[in-house]
Amino acid sequence: MGSLNSLKKNTNKNFTFLKLKEHHLVLILIYISFFMDSLNAILMKIEGTSNSISLVTRIIVEVVFLFLLFKNRIIKPIYILIGFISIASLGMLIVLPENIINSKDFFQNIITINKILYFFIVLNIVFFYFKDKRKVLFNFFEIAYTIFIISIFLGFIFHIPFFEAYPQDARFGYKGFIVTTNETVGIFIIGLFYYMAKYDQYRNKKYIISIFFILIAGLLTGSKANLFFLLLSFLFLYGYFLFHSKKISYSLFVLIPIGFLIDWEKIINIFEKTITYTRSFYDRGYDIWFVLLSGRNLRVEKMFNSIQELPYNLYHYLFGGFNFSAMGTEMDLFDIFQLFGIIGGLIFYYLYFKSMIQYSKKYKFIYPFIFIWFIVSTLGGHLIYNAVIPIYLSIMLLKFHDVRNIKNA
Repeated sequence: MGSLNSLKKNTNKNFTFLKLKEHHLVLILIYISFFMDSLNAILMKIEGTSNSISLVTRIIVEVVFLFLLFKNRIIKPIYILIGFISIASLGMLIVLPENIINSKDFFQNIITINKILYFFIVLNIVFFYFKDKRKVLFNFFEIAYTIFIISIFLGFIFHIPFFEAYPQDARFGYKGFIVTTNETVGIFIIGLFYYMAKYDQYRNKKYIISIFFILIAGLLTGSKANLFFLLLSFLFLYGYFLFHSKKISYSLFVLIPIGFLIDWEKIINIFEKTITYTRSFYDRGYDIWFVLLSGRNLRVEKMFNSIQELPYNLYHYLFGGFNFSAMGTEMDLFDIFQLFGIIGGLIFYYLYFKSMIQYSKKYKFIYPFIFIWFIVSTLGGHLIYNAVIPIYLSIMLLKFHDVRNIKNA
């Protein structure tokens, strides 16, 4: 009996030791991914196109993560990955002989599907290895966001070309070390809610300053999606503080007289490139929806026209397999419909948002977050279809989980 207990203790010790080593490996891979993404952001400005270095890193990281999940018998995200790739692949194979989808498009669509499902892999890795060691990931998150925000402010103040969000002289905007402009809105939404949770946890007003810098950095990107996010976020923040802290809420009224003191002519001059760029579309006869959605409405129209003209069948409408490579809209809701169909898309969104609610332990901020996330991803895209964002989203959910545990204690 004593030898059996001893064996159990040794087994538990070995398991703990292995998990500790794996925890360090995962942390190193997260650091490497962040470094490679930041390097890719600079190389994209130099070379004018996406660099393969970040993609290769992501593939290696994902393979290791999948191995660790399988090794630790965390099978659900693997089932999700295999299941959705299978139903979409079947839809693509049905029309492959019709030359609607060629082999290059087929594999590109699989890569896109993998990017969408990468969130489930990262989320389970983060919660398995860092649920009890969360501080190290919170530190990483806050350092990363400090770097993002400082790089955007430096780009704006010193007009650093490497940190610009758009081609030179095209539009105003800076993205710093964030890989693409489309990713800035997702990263800033996550950062806003992360620091809102920290404020809720500690009631320290320094986190309101962090929120302020995130909102200003979002403005400096010059992105319409970020401007929309800023408006939604301000309304949410005002409502939250009105209910929880009237002193802070009423202090926001100070912004009204301050608005009269601002040199708006100087502000308009800063955004002059963007205003001229936007006005040029009006001059060419485009409507307001084209301007607001950056032409994505035409992509949606093209998508529906292509679906009607080409020999797609009921399977595609229900379970996806449309040629996303040829018909991508950059609006997540429509792109997920193309890849997974109506039924597959509903199942995906159910699993996606259910995971957020479950892992956050139904923390109060998760519902407004999901509301804003869904609207912005539908209008702007590249929030769900993205391989960079999942690590930050998973850490935000870990913070929600952390605050919820403390509130319940």
